[in-house]
Amino acid sequence: MPNDQRVLIIGLDGVPPWLIEMLAGERALPHLAALSKRGVFASMRSTANTLTASAWPSMFTGQNPGRHGMFNFVQYVPARRDIFITNALHRQAGALWDLVGESGGQSAILRVPMTFPTRPMAGMMVGDHLTPSPRHPEFTWPRELRPRLTKRFGLLGWGVKADLASPDSPGRFRQLLRDLTGGVRLTFDVIDYALDHGDFRHIFAVVSETDTLLHRLAPLLRPSAAGDNPLTHLPPAARDQVVQFFRTIDERVGRLLQRLDDSWNVIIASDHGIGPDDPGDQLLRPLLIALGYQGWREPAPAPAQKSDPVSLLRRAKSAVAARIPWQIRRLIDPISEQRREQGARENVLDVIDWDTTRAFSIVSGGGVGEIWLTVDDPTEREALIAELTAALTSAVNTRTGAPQVQRVLRREEAVAGPHSNHIPDLLVYLREDQHCTELRSRTSDGREVTVNHSSTGNWDLPFIGHHTRDGIFIAAGPGVRSVEDPMHCDITDVMPTAAYLMGCPVPDGLDGRVLTEIIDPAMLQRTPPQSREPLAPPEWAADGSSYSDEDRAQVEKRLSDLGYL
Repeated sequence: MPNDQRVLIIGLDGVPPWLIEMLAGERALPHLAALSKRGVFASMRSTANTLTASAWPSMFTGQNPGRHGMFNFVQYVPARRDIFITNALHRQAGALWDLVGESGGQSAILRVPMTFPTRPMAGMMVGDHLTPSPRHPEFTWPRELRPRLTKRFGLLGWGVKADLASPDSPGRFRQLLRDLTGGVRLTFDVIDYALDHGDFRHIFAVVSETDTLLHRLAPLLRPSAAGDNPLTHLPPAARDQVVQFFRTIDERVGRLLQRLDDSWNVIIASDHGIGPDDPGDQLLRPLLIALGYQGWREPAPAPAQKSDPVSLLRRAKSAVAARIPWQIRRLIDPISEQRREQGARENVLDVIDWDTTRAFSIVSGGGVGEIWLTVDDPTEREALIAELTAALTSAVNTRTGAPQVQRVLRREEAVAGPHSNHIPDLLVYLREDQHCTELRSRTSDGREVTVNHSSTGNWDLPFIGHHTRDGIFIAAGPGVRSVEDPMHCDITDVMPTAAYLMGCPVPDGLDGRVLTEIIDPAMLQRTPPQSREPLAPPEWAADGSSYSDEDRAQVEKRLSDLGYL
């Protein structure tokens, strides 16, 4: 590498620009505010569907999902009418740390989403929060790092707090904050561990707990457009306690900055934003059903509970197990293949009546609706798209009387690349500034239909914080100049910009660009950006052999608890 500059990227999953601006104005984030002032603060547009599964890979590959091949946690396969859970082995594009390795440097990749199972790389890697268990042999690279980390930091705290999906009481609220704050500290402790045990050109670590908190508590920080407050059961000091959570992050960022020398450029970024307004994407499947495009089969009824001694004992055992913290329970109680099948395909695919379905949605997107089409004939397909577009764009939010759908994009308008077939046929973009819990539209023959959260096909997710399309980008360091004017960038710009700051040539074929407007002019003049051939896809891409049924079961359960499945 021709220069001695390094890059640290800290990801704050789901953090929106409004939150940083608001808390900085309250002087709750002095270190992040100071970092922004001496460098740049920008809003950063996420991927087409704003979901973790596509956004973080776009950040570290510099490519859109049609090129890197990862779009959703739950990937539909039209040819087989089947689904699978996406993981790192499905990535079809080289990452920033691959580039650093080829340039002779080492990276520490720490809890970055969509990096499990870990694979050989130049440096160290710790699996993300969706790793089935820290006991999994592929939790880390190198493999011998796993027992060292679990001995140092324990077995708990590495995963999603799934049993705290809804802080429905003051006690569960306090427990949620304690657990999430513990996860924040763990991530920063692992960064410190990496700095203590290696000489890294690049460190990339993600705090995923910010996403979990904002999905549950966003209205505490910013009221929704509807003025609803679903959190009235929480104590008056709840907002202050949530602000303290973000103060903890800011304090740890400050402590980290103090130990870095002058060779480090620092980037703070999020994969998308979160706001309190429900755009209504959960209502897409009910609307397709009501309009007659998606056929529906009622899920099989739950079997009647038996009252024999064995059944009573099993129910008592389950009730006791439910009181055990989930992170412990997942270590001692693996989910069987039978339970996995019941939890995933029954709720996603088996409820579709394929004989009467022309268009369907299988998962609730991140504020963006996803529609697959079953019609192959080009003429029929065009007519169906025109029908759907008219019905969706005329759907009104019954609270405001205004259209809720801003636009309907074809797959080819939203993404590009050899893996675009992983993306649904249509993406439905809804308003982010209006709270929508009921939609009204008309069928092609003029019949009026109304759907809400009690309608057939509704996912009924517990979120009260919802994805928005813009995340944050903060940067400062020896290669970054101060930028005072408002600025916008794309999530794919992070990879080439970080590569340039480290003196790496930028691969051809990226969707992102080097953000030259934030680079120190003297550095640009001294070393203009250089290009190189595209990074090769990983040799192990699409090799899912080590992702066992038990692993998938653990991850599918967690995605279900998070509301993505």
